[in-house]
Amino acid sequence: MRLKSQIFIFLAILVLTLISSGLLMSFFISEKIYSETLQHSIDKNTNFIKMTAESILNNNDFTTENYEQKQITFFNFFKNIDTSEILRIKVWSLDGTVIYSDNNNIVGKNFPDNANFKNSLTGQIIAEIKEPEKPKNIEEKGYGQLMEIYVPIIMDDEVSGIIETYVSLDRVNENISHTNEIVSTIILITIIIVFTILLIIYFLIKKNIIGPITRLQDYTKQIAKGTLNIHVKPEGSDEIQNLAHDVNKMSKELIIQRNKLIKNEKLKSIGEVSSKIAHDLRNPLSVIQVSMENIKMLYGGDEIQIKQFKKIERSIDRITHQVEEVLDFVKWLPSEMNNEQMSEIIDESMDSLNIPDTIKLILPKNDVQLLCDKKQFAAALNNLIFNSVQAIHGTGTIEVTVEGNNDGIIIQVKDSGKGIPKENINKIFEPLFTTKQQGTGLRLASVKSTVESHGGIISVTSPPTIFTITLPKTTD
Repeated sequence: MRLKSQIFIFLAILVLTLISSGLLMSFFISEKIYSETLQHSIDKNTNFIKMTAESILNNNDFTTENYEQKQITFFNFFKNIDTSEILRIKVWSLDGTVIYSDNNNIVGKNFPDNANFKNSLTGQIIAEIKEPEKPKNIEEKGYGQLMEIYVPIIMDDEVSGIIETYVSLDRVNENISHTNEIVSTIILITIIIVFTILLIIYFLIKKNIIGPITRLQDYTKQIAKGTLNIHVKPEGSDEIQNLAHDVNKMSKELIIQRNKLIKNEKLKSIGEVSSKIAHDLRNPLSVIQVSMENIKMLYGGDEIQIKQFKKIERSIDRITHQVEEVLDFVKWLPSEMNNEQMSEIIDESMDSLNIPDTIKLILPKNDVQLLCDKKQFAAALNNLIFNSVQAIHGTGTIEVTVEGNNDGIIIQVKDSGKGIPKENINKIFEPLFTTKQQGTGLRLASVKSTVESHGGIISVTSPPTIFTITLPKTTD
C-alpha cells in the first residue's frame, strides 16, 4: 500500500474516532448536566419547603383533625412557597391521609399504599418525573414535564408529615437545553478545529513528506531504467533533503562509473585492435630494416642515395617506435610496489630523453620517498617531460618539483610552451587524442593510467602548462 493511502486511512480513522469520541462525550456530558441540574432543582425546592415549614408549621398541623383550619393553614403556607416553578402541593399525614390539596375531592381520604409516600416516611426525599398528558389541575396546563417531590417534614428529629409538591421542569429543561447547546457547540467547534489541524497536518505531510518521497521514487525508477542524468530538487524535511542529496550524489557516481565502464570497454577494444595491428606491423618492419641494410651495402656509395637511405631509416625508426608505444600501452604488467626515492625515479626517467640545449631543465633539489613501481613511474615521468619538450619551440624551460606533506606527495611538471587550447584541455588524457601529425596520442593516456593504478590523480592547467600528480603518502 502506498504511503499516501496509508496516511490518508490513518487520518480518516483518526477523524472518525474523533467524531465518535465527540458524540460520546457530548452524550455523557449532557446526561451529567441533566442529572446534576435535576438534583439541584430537587435540593433547592426541598430546602425551600423545609425551611418554610419549620418557620410556620408545627406537629399539630399534620394531624387528621379540623380540616377547615388546615385548609387555611396550608393555603397560607402554599402562598409562602408559591413560585413560578411550584405549581401545587398536597399534604399527607403519617397514616396516608390527604389533609390538604387544591382538589377538595381527595381531602380526608386515605392512600396508605402510595409507594412514594411510604418511602418518604423513612426520611427520604422522593422525586418522580411525569409527563402531564392529562393535567390533574388547571395549574398544570401549559407546562411540559412535571416533577413530583415528596418532602418529609422532620420536627423534633421525627417525621411529622409529608408535603408533596408539583414542580414545573420547563425552566430546568430550558437551562439544560441551553447548557447542552453550549457544550455541543464547544465540542463541535473543537472537532472542527482538530479536523482542520489534521487536514493541515495531512497537507503538510503530503507536501513535505509524501510528495518528495513519491518524486524520489520516480527518480530512482528512472535511474533503475538507465536515465542517470537527472537532478533531484531537495525539498521537504531535512532527512528527505539529505536523501535527495544522496540520490543526486549516487546519480553522479553512476554516471562516472558508467563513463569509466564505457571508456574501459573502448580502451579494451582499442587495445585489442591496436595490439593486433602492432604485431602485424612488427614483422614487416623487421624485414624492411634488414632489406634496407642489404640495399645500402649494394647501392650505398652515392651521396644522394645515402641521404635517401637515412631518410628512409628515420621513417622506419619512427614507425617502429610508434609500434612499440602501442604495444607498451596495451600490454598490462603487474606492478611491483616498493619504497623508492623520487630522485632515483627522475634519474631513470632521463635515460632515454634527448633534451635540446635550448631548453633548460630544472630538477628538484629535495627528495621524497614513495611507494610505487619504479619502472612504470619513471616511464610516466619520462612521457610528461617528453611532452613538455615537444610543446616548447625554441628556447624554453621545463621545471619538475616534488613536495611531500602529511596528506600526500605532489609532483608537478611545468613548461614554458605556448600552452594547451581550452577546447583540448579536457581531451588530452584520452587515448589516441593528439594534435601532432606523427603522434600516437597514447603517452598522456599511459601516464594517467599509471598514476591512477598507484591510487593517485593527475590534472592539468594551462597556460602555463602544469601537470600535477597527487599521490597518497603511503609506505610499504
